[in-house]
Amino acid sequence: MTRFACRFIPVDILCKVKLFDDFKKFAEPAIFKNFLHPDIVDKKMNWCLEFKARGNTKCVRKEYYDYIQGMIGDKHTINIDFANKEVVIEIFRDILVFAILPRYKELKKYNLEQLGNRPAEVVDSDGSAQLVGQKRDQPETKVVNIKDLIKQMKD
Repeated sequence: MTRFACRFIPVDILCKVKLFDDFKKFAEPAIFKNFLHPDIVDKKMNWCLEFKARGNTKCVRKEYYDYIQGMIGDKHTINIDFANKEVVIEIFRDILVFAILPRYKELKKYNLEQLGNRPAEVVDSDGSAQLVGQKRDQPETKVVNIKDLIKQMKD
């Protein structure tokens, strides 16, 4: 594991953006396995689509959404806030990454720092460690109870 990794996304499909037919061909088995399999189709499940495009203005979110919605149909409901499975499509220039992830938002979008729920430490070249986002010369703050402070002032 690298110390600079912030989040990991398991990838089901990696293909070119301009080849929408290839996307359909590769996405169909993943959608079937996660939503339409005979063991799963009877269980009502919430799902949603997260679509991010960086460095590409040619791809259309609606095209991908309509295809996935058409595959899944009415068997499962769409719920943006509380999805059991999230269909993630991320586009970086001309590369498309597709994954179907369980509990994606519940697990903080697989962000390692947030999952650890502790601030990240960075070790400087001089060997001193400091928290990310904390300035080097910033004094530490001390929590003081107001009642104790008033009592000290009276004495």
